[in-house]
Amino acid sequence: MSTGTGSTVTSAPTSSSTKATTTTSSKTTTTTSTTSGSTGKPVFFHYMIGTITDAHCKQDIQNAMALGADAFALNLNTDTASWATTTVTSLFNWAQTLGFKLFFSFDMTGFSSPTQFTSYLQSYVTSSAYYKYNGLPLVSTFNGGASSYTFGQDSVNDGWKVELEQVMANAGYPIYFVPAFQDVTITSSFFNTFPSLNG
Repeated sequence: MSTGTGSTVTSAPTSSSTKATTTTSSKTTTTTSTTSGSTGKPVFFHYMIGTITDAHCKQDIQNAMALGADAFALNLNTDTASWATTTVTSLFNWAQTLGFKLFFSFDMTGFSSPTQFTSYLQSYVTSSAYYKYNGLPLVSTFNGGASSYTFGQDSVNDGWKVELEQVMANAGYPIYFVPAFQDVTITSSFFNTFPSLNG
């Protein structure tokens, strides 16, 4: 696989077009998802957005599809730099053409608040290439769980709930939010601290 921007394999939470129960720590959900992979679970490649050509975007998607991947988790740390937005546009165009899926993993080392990217997210969640989980656009992050990420609210959980989840729902685009809070220690009480997360 061409890895000009780097990719790693990540397995997603649930199985293909059948009901399944997924347990993460103390939170249990029943989910339905459609996948093209042979593992019974969706497989995502973590895709670092960088400066690459349109042809490179096409080749990366074709290579990922040949390996049985279901989607790229697009690690994005800016939605204003042309090198990033041009690459995202190319990836979505080719994903639509080739029948592949993409979703955003907003890199909180580059953003200080969801208000910086909610409009950008809204412009893509209606794309046929955007990955849906239980019928909702899947959205993730890199980091964002540390105590500094309250976004003016009383807690980190409320920050994400008010500034991302409610903003998207109020705009008509409710999301399935599964962040990668690698900046906090995961314990058995994780979902007590972050009850608004979907996983």
